[in-house]
Amino acid sequence: MGSQQLDIFGLICVAITLLAYALEERGPVWVLIFAGGSFSSGIYAVMQGAWPFAIAEAAWTVIALQRWRRQRLLRF
Repeated sequence: MGSQQLDIFGLICVAITLLAYALEERGPVWVLIFAGGSFSSGIYAVMQGAWPFAIAEAAWTVIALQRWRRQRLLRF
């Protein structure tokens, strides 16, 4: 993947994460989308060689998945 393509991928990942964060209160699906955006941002960080950022994004992914699971259980 070229540098410009990688930058575009990173921009899309962060944009999805930001949008999902803003819409989290609308339902659990947005928390799940946030988790996916965080995971994708972590992949981007690994591809850039930014390991501290990748570790932080992995943590956010786990936290978001736990919140999504908890919200789903509360709805049923």
